Amino acid sequence: MDSEAVASLLAVPVALLTAWWAWRGANKGAEATVTAGRSQSEAAVEAVWRQGRNEHEQWIHNARSDAYSEFLRAADALARTVKRLPQVDYEHREELLAQRSMAVDEAYARVEVLGSPSVTAQAQHLRSHCHHLERTALRRAVLKSTVEALENESCWDNPERCENQHHNSASVAWNLLVSWGRLEFEEQCEERGFLEFCLQGSGALSDEHIAQVLDVSKNTAGWDDLIGGWSRDPLHERFQDARIEFVNAMRHSTTAT
Repeated sequence: MDSEAVASLLAVPVALLTAWWAWRGANKGAEATVTAGRSQSEAAVEAVWRQGRNEHEQWIHNARSDAYSEFLRAADALARTVKRLPQVDYEHREELLAQRSMAVDEAYARVEVLGSPSVTAQAQHLRSHCHHLERTALRRAVLKSTVEALENESCWDNPERCENQHHNSASVAWNLLVSWGRLEFEEQCEERGFLEFCLQGSGALSDEHIAQVLDVSKNTAGWDDLIGGWSRDPLHERFQDARIEFVNAMRHSTTAT
């Protein structure tokens, strides 16, 4: 089998991907994507084994490099999408996120079959961070877009003397949201009505957007990570750490071969 035939095997579309996001919530879709991609890559490897040893080793080297690069590109694309998701219209966020997440799982399937053990282990670690970004991305987008809208409506120069009621409400709502994850459950229940009142009074958000914020406020897991800070973004910092580990393993593997 020549190199073009092998390439065509790897380019075959993964079956069942169109149904992937519909049952993603139970994580079955991700595993189906990986399983399909694994079978596809295994078929290509088996075909190459029928050729000579030198041809096989060269193909494995090239295929590994391609698989590593493809996985890294997919992970980076997901991370970029998560960062810009707050600027995407609400109704398009889930679809866009699904596309990027599916690409990560497809690419990981090739690494799992073709990669060296050390690189595959780091790829698995990076993939877990990708999944965490994916699971938190929609809540994060709601909070990030809300915080930005409130900041734009607040009076930061001299809030004590500001007489604009919209500005005052936006500032109070902003402070409530930033510290929301540190409130006890009972306090959140007591303050949720006040939060809604301030969000409405800010004039910065639509009724639909306010409803999204109130819904997100019921689940405070990882709240500080989702809100972030003035200069730090812990969620993406951990992703970058895992990315660096993968790149280092990838380079070491390539050098060793």
